[in-house]
Amino acid sequence: ITFDDGNKSDLEIATPLLVQHGLKAAFFVLLGRLGDPHYLSAEDICALQNEGMEIGLHGRHHLNWRSLEKDDLMDETKIAAKDLSEITGSASEKVAIPFGSYNRNVIAHLKRMHFRKILTSDSGVARLHDQIQARTSLRADTTMEQLDAVVNNRYGIKTRLRRRLSKFVRQNIV
Repeated sequence: ITFDDGNKSDLEIATPLLVQHGLKAAFFVLLGRLGDPHYLSAEDICALQNEGMEIGLHGRHHLNWRSLEKDDLMDETKIAAKDLSEITGSASEKVAIPFGSYNRNVIAHLKRMHFRKILTSDSGVARLHDQIQARTSLRADTTMEQLDAVVNNRYGIKTRLRRRLSKFVRQNIV
C-alpha cells in the first residue's frame, strides 16, 4: 500500500486504519509542501515513522520529471532526497515518480542517484526484487470489479501486453 503527495489525511485518517488492521504502508512525500495546510509537516513524517510506516520521496514540487532541465531534476531528486533524509534520519531509498511520467533518461538518473526502489504508475504486478516497480492507482471512482481485477491480477491478455509494451518503450526507447 502506498500513498503519494504527503497529505495530512495520510496521518490523520489512513494511518490509524492501517495500524488498527496491522498493516504497513509507504508514504511518498513532497518536500515543497511540508507544513502547508492539508499537508504533512516534518513532525508528521516522524510520527508516520514511529507507527512503523515507510517514508519515500515523491519530489519537491510534483513536477513532470521528463520535462525538467538537469539542475531542476537534481533538486527534485538528489537534493530533495538529502533534505528528506535529514527529517527521517536515514537515506531515502525509495522514490515514486510524480504522475508516473518517466522515460529512460529519468530512470537512468534515478538509478545513478542510487534509489533502491523506483515506483511507477504502470499498473500491474510489482515484483518484490525488481528495482523498478509498477503500482496500480485506486481512486474514489474505482469499482468493485476493477478492484477485484487489481487484487487478483485478473487482467485480459490485451491489457497485460499493452502495459508491458508501454513500460518497455518508456524504459528503453523514449
